[in-house]
Amino acid sequence: MGSGYKTFSAQERATIISAIECGLELGKRVGVTAREHGITEAVFYRWIRERSRARASQSVAEWSAPSVRRSRTNYSPEQKAALVSQIRQLREAGVSFKDVAGRLGVHENSCYRWMREMPEAPFRPVEIVTATAPPSLSLVAPSGHRIDGLDVETAAQLLRALG
Repeated sequence: MGSGYKTFSAQERATIISAIECGLELGKRVGVTAREHGITEAVFYRWIRERSRARASQSVAEWSAPSVRRSRTNYSPEQKAALVSQIRQLREAGVSFKDVAGRLGVHENSCYRWMREMPEAPFRPVEIVTATAPPSLSLVAPSGHRIDGLDVETAAQLLRALG
């Protein structure tokens, strides 16, 4: 006679884990959804641990294999300048360095280093325009009355008259 336990294939486990995680997002408790799929809450958490360990060992094996290691990319100064420009734009938009690096496909430390190597220009270009309107004066009386837009000669005449 059998042990009474059902054995699940890797595909069945993945489907059940996915269903339970979807249930969690909808607010259902793990135990309820697990029982709906014929497992206990403890079995679900054991499968999660096993999956995490398998992924960790797989990623270590992938990175330690010489054929899979990432090769260094040597960027030209023009490419670096373009990347630094994009980094600055994304940073001004509030994106973290980690997310910026992920979006651009470069290492986070490279982003920091390039930003130090290529500091932003301390000055920004400005346009100097000459004033076309003649200077105007304002006259303010002790009582608080104000007269704006006077030229020098009119202001002098007004002051002589008030006297």
